Amino acid sequence: MGILRFGLALVVFLGHSSATWNLPISSMDAVRGFYVISGFLMAMVLADPTRYKTFRQFFLSRFLRLWPCFAVVTLLTLAARLIAGSIIITEAKTLGLPAILMVILANGTMLTSDLLCFFQWDTSPVLSWSSAEQSLVHFLMIPQAWTLGIELSFYGLAFFIIRNKYVFFLLLLLTIVSNLLVWYLYGFAIDPISYRFFPAELIYFFFGIILFYVNKYLSHFTPRAIFYFFITGFVIFLFFCCSHINVYQAPYLFPFTVSLMLPFLSKLDKMKFISFLGHVSFPFYLVHKLVIWAFILIFPSFNSLQLATFQFFVSFFVSIFMILFLISPLEPLRKRVLGFGF
Repeated sequence: MGILRFGLALVVFLGHSSATWNLPISSMDAVRGFYVISGFLMAMVLADPTRYKTFRQFFLSRFLRLWPCFAVVTLLTLAARLIAGSIIITEAKTLGLPAILMVILANGTMLTSDLLCFFQWDTSPVLSWSSAEQSLVHFLMIPQAWTLGIELSFYGLAFFIIRNKYVFFLLLLLTIVSNLLVWYLYGFAIDPISYRFFPAELIYFFFGIILFYVNKYLSHFTPRAIFYFFITGFVIFLFFCCSHINVYQAPYLFPFTVSLMLPFLSKLDKMKFISFLGHVSFPFYLVHKLVIWAFILIFPSFNSLQLATFQFFVSFFVSIFMILFLISPLEPLRKRVLGFGF
């Protein structure tokens, strides 16, 4: 899955970069593809009852896997913005207390970062509903990290979804109903409710979970099931790319395609380079927007294609640096704290 994870991170990068790209896959599609992968991976991990005995072990393991990289990029971004003369601290002083506490929590822990998209940036002593353009996400140092709030919300439920069939079917029903309500009341093109509402977005994690169990079951009878899934998914993917279907017209098509290809692509992770690409995808996803902003500020005379090229390579090599000198050195400590770890 490493090659797919990096490919999805690259799509998000291209959506944010200085150049304009006519891609058949949107950043929204890519983010939901990540959700599918996460669902598949968590099902694979938690299907083994010996891996995690308690919810605390599982959630802490996932949190500690994400937080060091998030914390470093958050601090780097804050420092860069202050050096560049940003008035974000002055702006933050105008917020009401509930908003300040939510902003601090999101930037410090990733928790509730998705909720920042729903609340107004104002001086009110209470939180009020907001459109995405006027929301508190302005104060999130890593703007795209709002997705980590949704990811952590899923981790808060995944242990129970996969270990308890009643919770599985109850939450599956809840997310289906949530999607129907969002579609009926707002359609699929109203940000943030159509794109960042966790009860509705949970369905994409279920795509990955369900495909894991379907594949596990069918593989006992048809060893080639993994390959058949991949071919079906690849054909749908080609159709998706060639037809230029708008994500708002068919929001479930691309994530479904990703879920079909996962069992086959997961086998490729035995190749070290592909596995390494998968590890690079997370720091790349976090750091790329800081690099993009810095290059636009420092090299205003570059054309958009030159900027995008340098932005990609710098983001990629910074990500490798973070893997080698931050994430990998901290991994033994994380496993020591937990006593084990994935």
